[in-house]
Amino acid sequence: MIEVDVGADYGELTELVKKYPLTVAKLLDLFALALKGDMQQEAPTRSGALRGSIGNPQKTGTLDRSILIGAVYWSFVQFGTGTYGPGGSAYDIYPVAKQCLKFEVNGETVFAKYIKDHPGMKANPFIDRAIETTSPKAPDILQGLLNKVTQ
Repeated sequence: MIEVDVGADYGELTELVKKYPLTVAKLLDLFALALKGDMQQEAPTRSGALRGSIGNPQKTGTLDRSILIGAVYWSFVQFGTGTYGPGGSAYDIYPVAKQCLKFEVNGETVFAKYIKDHPGMKANPFIDRAIETTSPKAPDILQGLLNKVTQ
């Protein structure tokens, strides 16, 4: 499980928090919700389990929100494995529950007793892409909230 934290710089927001505490909290809530949506949009889907394991933002402090990802394999997707990942080396794959491995290659079913020197899986940094997508939305979210406050 991973926790993605959404927070704000206390120094810059201290005065805004004092003046508009509910507005700043709502801004963070909306931004965290937008980030969750973008994380779900960017998460690769094969079974949908990773996408479905991205939880709703939780308030963890006055200026902090957390989004939990429950899929235990999220880091393999985010950072890659084997030669493509942090470990940097190929690995062997053996069946655990069956006598052989079964997978598809170019639409054909393949059976194997094991795979030697599997290169790994390339990283698919869906969290990074989601942050890049969500960050530019912050000014619009803030402007919408300020418009409501000043009406």
